[in-house]
Order: sequence, then C-alpha cells, then structure tokens
Amino acid sequence: MKKEILILLLIFLVTKNTGHAKTFQDICKQHLKETVVIETIQDYTHQTTVYVSLRDCLNIGLINNYGIKIAQDKFEAAKYNYKSLLAMYLPDIGLTSYGNLLKGEYLIGSALLREINEIAVLGGVYIKHDLLNGGKTIFNSKAGKFLMTSERKNLNFTNEEIVMKIAMSYYELLDTKLKLEIYIKNHSERKAQLKLTENLFEAGLGTRFDVIRAQNELANAEQQILNMIAQFKIKQANLTYIMGIDFTTSLCPKETEIKMYKLIDENITTGELAMSAIKERQDVKSLEEKIKSLEYEKKSLYSEYIPKADITAQYSSQGTINIGFGQNLQVIANLNIPIGKNLGINTLNKIKAKEAEIKMYEHQLQEKKRDIEKNIISSYYKSKVSKDRAEIAEKQIGYATESVNLAELRLDTGEGILLDVIQAQTLKTQARIEYLDMVINYNINQVELLYSAGLISKMAILREYEN
Repeated sequence: MKKEILILLLIFLVTKNTGHAKTFQDICKQHLKETVVIETIQDYTHQTTVYVSLRDCLNIGLINNYGIKIAQDKFEAAKYNYKSLLAMYLPDIGLTSYGNLLKGEYLIGSALLREINEIAVLGGVYIKHDLLNGGKTIFNSKAGKFLMTSERKNLNFTNEEIVMKIAMSYYELLDTKLKLEIYIKNHSERKAQLKLTENLFEAGLGTRFDVIRAQNELANAEQQILNMIAQFKIKQANLTYIMGIDFTTSLCPKETEIKMYKLIDENITTGELAMSAIKERQDVKSLEEKIKSLEYEKKSLYSEYIPKADITAQYSSQGTINIGFGQNLQVIANLNIPIGKNLGINTLNKIKAKEAEIKMYEHQLQEKKRDIEKNIISSYYKSKVSKDRAEIAEKQIGYATESVNLAELRLDTGEGILLDVIQAQTLKTQARIEYLDMVINYNINQVELLYSAGLISKMAILREYEN
C-alpha cells in the first residue's frame, strides 16, 4: 500500500503543472498534441510545404513530364517524316532559264566561221517524275506510316507509364509521411517514459538501469525520425522529378490516413489479365508496328534490283535577242536496269542485315510478352498477400495497443516494470509500421497490376480516390 501511494504521488509530481494528476497514458497523449508532422519537417528542412493530392500530381505530371515530351517529339518527327515520304509520289515541277553572251568568231556546223555578237536566252517550265523509283517510294511510305503509328503507340504507352510512376511515387511519399507520424508519436511516448523513469529513480523507486534504458529508447526514436525525414525528402525529390517540376517544391500528400484502393476485380484470373495485356498494352502494339515498318524497309532494299524509269517534260522558249524566240517541247523517258549496288552484293548484305534486325525485334516482342505475364503473376499475388497481411496487421495493432495499455496500467499501480512498457510500445510501433507497409504495398501492387494488364489510365487510378 505504501509503495502504491508513493507511485501515485510521483505521478502527481510529474504532472503537477497540468493542475491534476494523470496516468502515464494521459502524459503521452499530452505530448502527442504538441507534435505536428509537417511542423517537424518544416523545422528541419526550412521549406514551405505544398499540399497535393494524387489527382493534382497526375494532372501536373502528365503536362510537365519530360519523358512524355520526348515521346511527343519523336512522334512529331515520325509524323512529318511520313508526310515527306508521301510527297515522293508527287512530281518535281520547276522553272528553268539561262542567258549566254556569244561574242567573237564561232564555227557553224564545224565548217563555217562566223562573227557573232548575240545573247542567247532560254526560259521554260519542266515537270519530272521518277515513276515511284522502282517501287521504293511505295515501300518507304509504308515503312514511314508504320513507324509513325509505332511512335504514336509509344507516346500512349509513355503516358500510361508516367501515370503508374506518379501513383507509385505518391504512395511511397505518403508512406514515409505516415511512418514519420508513427515515429513522432513513438518519440513522444518514449519521452514520457523517460520522464516517469527519471522521477521514479529520484524517488528511490527505480533503478539507474531503467533510466539509461529509457534514454537509449528515446535516442533510438530520434534516430528513426531523422532517418524518416531523409527518406521523406528522397521520395519527395523522386515525385517532383517524375512530375517535371522544380526539385525544391516541398510536396506533401493531403491524406492523414491510409486507405486501400481496389483497382482490379479480385475474381479476374491472371490468364485473363495476360490476355488483356497482349491486346491492350501500347508498348506491345508499338513493337508490332515497328516490325511492320522494318518489313517494308526490307522490301525497299529489294527495289535496288528492280528496273527504274523516269520521265521529264519541258516546255521552253529560246532564241537570241536579235533574231527572236521560238517555242519547243521536250519529252524525255529514261529506263535504268540495275543489278543492285556494287554488283548486287552490297544490296544483298543490307537485306540480310535488315532481316537480322527484324528478328531481333521479334525476339524483343516475345520477351516483352513473357515479361508482362511474369509481372502480372507477381503483382497479382503480392497484392493478394498484402491485403491478407494488412488484415492480420490491423488485428495486431489492436493487440499491441491493449498490451501497451495493460503494461502502463500495471506500471501505474506498481505491479509491472518499465521493461514491459518498453517492449509493448516497441511491438505497437512495429505493428503500426507493418500495417502501413501492407496497405501501401497493396495500393502499389494494384497500380502495377493495372499497368501490366494494359488497363491503366488516370481515370482508372482515381476511380475510388476521394481527394
């Protein structure tokens, strides 16, 4: 009874400035009210926080991301290259003219010598067409068309990839923010533990070992906070990089708690997702179009063996200043029958090289399909496991919280020891971290699964998102 009275008196002394006695749990709550996550970050980094939602990040990132801009530039280049190849179907039309001063003695017909002082002039218009250059114009334009389509698909894929990267980076930043909150709360509780331990020691009811142990736990809590601030800044920089904005922008997710977002129907099988991916994935389509473009490039090389004809028509007026001018029309047709470049050997080797290039891209396509199937299976089961583990971790938080409460109550009444409180608090913190990790992993795996199946879009990501 005497020991219990002394402990109650000690708790009163610890909290005498509050006006009334409080339990250990009340002391911790008081410290928690003084702790603000954002203030902790701002005080350490000296940067003003910019609050954003996932929707904000997606809207900004899809406009500013440099990967998208580069893909857009490549598509624009391919588009204008295709238009230039289409222009090869058109003839060349132009004007021609010349002036020639003739002064002195000239042989006329290689026999008659004559003194001439004239200015000869010619002016006219011509039209020339290579008659599709042995089919090369057709093959090149087809190749250009499929290349343009390939770059358009690649642009679409880049947009999808950036949506995935922004969503994943945002959830990782949210993860570090909420972990920082957990560690700050843990630090506050460790601080309260140290205060109580010191007072117990001063009252002769505790040991120096308990004080040192509590000091060590507090120092460890401080280390965890500093480490998490560093992680927060790293994840912050990664998100600003993907969004294409200034690295000094101190982004912070608006959410104050974590929520699971189910983006894929749980009843759908991995086989169905794989079939969807082969059909919908824009990078798969881009590779298929690239292969078609290379096939027509190979056909274009065969045109070096095909006879080529061109035709030129010119209508002109020519004569001299003194004698006068007359009109004429010239129509010239040429036929060239090649055997390929450098006796055909050069052409044959270029065709072989193009066939090897096509085979390489075909193997890349098969490898990509296999990689997609592997990623679907991986994301599918990681998502399922994360969800199941989150349910278990949530229960563990309840168990750990109850354990802390009982340990604190036993300490308050003199029936327990500080070590019980420290261990219970450690388990509680670990349980909260574990639950947070599982929920974040679930959301990230859902995003990855959506991406791997070729179903990702900004709207799909935000379907259940409320902010």
